[in-house]
Amino acid sequence: MFEARKESRYPFYLWTGFLSILIVLGVSAAAAAFIRGHEILEISKAIPWSLLISTYVFFVVSSTGLCIVSSVGDVFRVKRYERISRTGVYLAIVTIVAGFLAILLHLGHAERLIIYTVFTPNLSSAIWWMGFFYSFYFFFIVIEYWFLARYDMVKMQKVSTGLKASFYKVLTLGSTDESEDSLRRDIRRAQIIGALALVAGVSAHNTLGAVFGHVEARALWYGAYYPVYFLLSAVFSGLAWLIFAVILTYKATKKSIDSELQKLISELGRILAFVLALGLLFTAWKVVSGAYSAEKLESILLLLKGPFSLNFWVFEILLGTLIPVFILLHPRTGRTISGIFTASLLVLIGIFVMRYDFVIAGQILPLLRGGLPSYAPTLFESLIAIGIIALCAFLYTLGVKYFPLLKNEK
Repeated sequence: MFEARKESRYPFYLWTGFLSILIVLGVSAAAAAFIRGHEILEISKAIPWSLLISTYVFFVVSSTGLCIVSSVGDVFRVKRYERISRTGVYLAIVTIVAGFLAILLHLGHAERLIIYTVFTPNLSSAIWWMGFFYSFYFFFIVIEYWFLARYDMVKMQKVSTGLKASFYKVLTLGSTDESEDSLRRDIRRAQIIGALALVAGVSAHNTLGAVFGHVEARALWYGAYYPVYFLLSAVFSGLAWLIFAVILTYKATKKSIDSELQKLISELGRILAFVLALGLLFTAWKVVSGAYSAEKLESILLLLKGPFSLNFWVFEILLGTLIPVFILLHPRTGRTISGIFTASLLVLIGIFVMRYDFVIAGQILPLLRGGLPSYAPTLFESLIAIGIIALCAFLYTLGVKYFPLLKNEK
């Protein structure tokens, strides 16, 4: 049976209050940009894609990765992964919402995006197809989570009272069926919808890689490498997010991590280490091949010893890859929850910086030579990005509080 949670409300209120302050600051900065013009965000002809675009890439790639990892349990029916599938699908919804918000705020007039993409679509545009696939992806993962959670939300409705009971009644569309047959039907439907979400998400993700890979004038982006690497990076992004979220959820709700879940987390950690090592090989290939290419050498040097060298060597390589791999493969730290949690957090930090370097450094070398343009996020742009990250954390916190994210959660 589902029981009312009796943990102290004060940590929840303090945490959500802190996040609310950051969200308000982000909303204020976005309102200022809308009223005063996007010049305050330093969007220029030299570097038109700035921090908000790299934030968009970070979140949507993470969402696709979460969908891929979660599909192991709810689509391919690997039993031990079913326990964390709902967490992954819900987090995929939260991160795709954050990504959409980042790009909408970057555009300034979001209504134009909706009008022109619907009524005057450019079918030869990779960006149009990216938005098309992501729209269907978002629709499918929301429906998938509903089927995965409906059965438990019916149970939660029956032990709730007042507005909370009405809230669950609306979420379940008035359903009261908690039979085993109903549960099996929901699982089968979630499997079908999850498969559609996986196809749409991977299609959108590869199209996103193609958006950069097709830009022949930008040497750092151009090539068949990026659509493949984007998919690989989505996997280790999704793994890091899921490990981080599951451990944090259990710790925050003061639930004990049993031996079976600890084995699963350790398994995810080892897979993460393998995929990170594979990603490092891709990065090495990019650097070496670029160093021997006259067209790409100057762009690669921006990362190796130019203005992005600190980000590249310290955050991308050391903190984002080498240290996490060492932690995850070490016999002592790789089997502890704290060690795996630390590694996943470092990976997420490294990935965020990696997306920033990729988007910004790719635009540094312009088509017309005239000196290297410089860029640094403005205060307003930074506040918007922080507000979006805070919103992501806020939505997930509400999910932990009010939704069944963990299978057989009591």
